[in-house]
Amino acid sequence: MAQQTPEPFSLPSPPNDGITSLLYLPSSSSSSSSSSSTLLASTSWDGALRVHDVPPDAGASRLVLSRAMGSGPLLSLAASSGEGGAMIYAGGSDGAVRRLDVATSTVDVVGRHSGVGGTSSSSLSPPAASCLSSLDGIGRDVVASAGWDREFHLWDVRTEGGDGGGKPVASATLQGKAFGMDASRDGRIVVVATSGRRNCFLDVRRLPSSAGAGKSTSTSTSPSPADDDNDDHELAMEVEQLVDRESSLKYQTRCVKLFGIPNSVGIAVGSIEGRVAIEYMDDVGIKSGGGKKYAFKCHRVGETIYPVNAIALHPVHGTLATGGADGTVVTWDAANKKKLSVVAKCPTSISALAFNGDGTRIAIASSYTFEEGERDHPREEIYVRDVLESEVMPKSKK
Repeated sequence: MAQQTPEPFSLPSPPNDGITSLLYLPSSSSSSSSSSSTLLASTSWDGALRVHDVPPDAGASRLVLSRAMGSGPLLSLAASSGEGGAMIYAGGSDGAVRRLDVATSTVDVVGRHSGVGGTSSSSLSPPAASCLSSLDGIGRDVVASAGWDREFHLWDVRTEGGDGGGKPVASATLQGKAFGMDASRDGRIVVVATSGRRNCFLDVRRLPSSAGAGKSTSTSTSPSPADDDNDDHELAMEVEQLVDRESSLKYQTRCVKLFGIPNSVGIAVGSIEGRVAIEYMDDVGIKSGGGKKYAFKCHRVGETIYPVNAIALHPVHGTLATGGADGTVVTWDAANKKKLSVVAKCPTSISALAFNGDGTRIAIASSYTFEEGERDHPREEIYVRDVLESEVMPKSKK
């Protein structure tokens, strides 16, 4: 007997403006339970960071925390978990990376994008911290950020930065504004998708042994302590850029995701032209096992083409879910070039996606992304849906 298709359910008290990111918080390291976390964080253009508790009983879902972060619109999200509980990091349009201690609801500044990496100091583009990733795989308390200022930074979150934030322990200059970023599970590789259709691969393993502010050294020159007053980012170690290459897609990138279980072997890149490219990383030193790059069409209705706004990786099977401005969520077996299932159809654009820790649920942000300009649109909603194994299991090759 076929399983009944699960219905998505909406969460109470959703954001009041465009939803930019979703993330299930990691389970506490002090917990003896192996169950997946039920806490779901979200950021939005209304400037608030929200956390919903989404237990197995959908009717018991509730908003447990809503905190204005003081950064203007929030664009990105990352989280880590330790003995002291969960920490959530939010990247703001003002360039700040702020940290929220879930247990105490206190907020501080980890660091800031200064805007110095842009084309000019008078640029109208803000130094927004548009992308965040926690790097748990390298065994350090490190968060990576990339911004519209064309800068990539690594922050040691143990360092007290004060109201203005600390200094990055390592940095790199990107070819363009950061539109998407992801980190491999082992913490070795970070990929940043930028304007100009570039994909930049960075090796983030080589961090300073002492990550305190002002104690890092550059890989090329060793600045003197007197330089400390000259530039907040001058003492940052240079991150090794492995490869910076052009995307195989012809139009602007919207999102990027590393894929492969247990280790990353390639990237999935989504564009405004309703396509996803599957590219491998042999030129980065990661063998694909013979995989060849290709692209497929998606999120199209008749002759109308919609942007691909979000890509999520299933944490168990390594399959992908894409969310488009057509309002649909679709799962794919990238390795075998197969479409798996249409998981959801929402009232408006899908702006963000997140699987929970064991892949049994997917969170969906239904939030208009202005691909058709200013117009009336359905209100923002966060939906959660149970996932069937048949919807995410890879298909065998024929």
